[in-house]
Amino acid sequence: MKKFNLKSCLMLLACLAFSFNFMACTDDDGDGDDDQAEGTLKEFFSDSYASGWQYFSFAKGDFVNLTAEQAESSLDWDIAFNRYYVKTNSGTSGKGKGGLFDSGAATFDAATVNADSEFVEDDSLNIMTTMGSFAKESYNPGVECEGSNSWAWYKYQEGNWYYNHNIFVVRTADGESYAKITFDTYKDALNNSGHIQFRYKYEEGDRLPSQRELTVSVMKQKWNYFSFSKGEFLDITDEEAMASSEWDFAIDRFYIRTNSGTSGNGKGGALDTKKTKFSDVATISIDGYKVDKECRLMTDMGKFEQVSASPAYVCEETEGAWYSSAAGGKDASMNNNIFVIKTADGNNYAKVVMKSYESERMQGKITFEYIYPAK
Repeated sequence: MKKFNLKSCLMLLACLAFSFNFMACTDDDGDGDDDQAEGTLKEFFSDSYASGWQYFSFAKGDFVNLTAEQAESSLDWDIAFNRYYVKTNSGTSGKGKGGLFDSGAATFDAATVNADSEFVEDDSLNIMTTMGSFAKESYNPGVECEGSNSWAWYKYQEGNWYYNHNIFVVRTADGESYAKITFDTYKDALNNSGHIQFRYKYEEGDRLPSQRELTVSVMKQKWNYFSFSKGEFLDITDEEAMASSEWDFAIDRFYIRTNSGTSGNGKGGALDTKKTKFSDVATISIDGYKVDKECRLMTDMGKFEQVSASPAYVCEETEGAWYSSAAGGKDASMNNNIFVIKTADGNNYAKVVMKSYESERMQGKITFEYIYPAK
């Protein structure tokens, strides 16, 4: 039988204590080894309110040196940190068009962004300056943990740290792009506070979707011409559109045109990706685009004619159509796939999805979303 002397027992107890401490830290931080590989890791130190805010640019992938006064009028930063509090370049914190929202997702891929995403802008709130003391400060209320507008919070009576490890989506200062970010820990391996780790994903080509609505006459045929670069419909006739390179995409009730083929003198076209989410179209193909041609479309109630439209759009076997309605509006169907539209100049692209068609009293309201430029 093996005997344990005092030295052996002490060594065994030390090993057990170290193992327990390691497991407690892992549980307390909520870190997962599988998720650590995701995103770009950044570390910085901030353990007091007096240390000030540290400003970060996703485009530069680094912190930028700004005073609080400079940050208020600068578009060179997107997000800022003071311990476990977060600012975005928005609202009361800066002149930017930023903001953020908590996606509720645990992984970057599961965090989705669409035109309905509600970004929270910064506001003047109470912030803890020292233990038990609070003052007014501008930061973002969209981050919450244990009743505090922060991503981490310490419960003194319990002696425990709590974390919000969800993926946050941050709108950049220019209001056009976004990044995904998650906060890992406020402590280092020795349990010292103020050692912050966060991870983020940012792609320069990731643009926020824009949403547009168009009201049309259900009975009257009329093409509405849209420019992605201008982000608006143009006031031009069909005859003017034939010779114009100003428009890229057109809608007439249930039908779609691109500035190509029989619809215009542009170098456009359309491609059905067969995907239903913007995020599923990771790369833009340069081949496979269909140019417009004559399609059999309904021009009036019960009347069909050959009209120029995009054959890439097909709904219920009708070329040129994204929407089909039978039996007086019942049993309607839509092609809600993500389409890539090549612009009139042939050099740029937009991702487009037709979202809905609502009709009432002979008026139709069409909603579509797009990302431009798409890369």
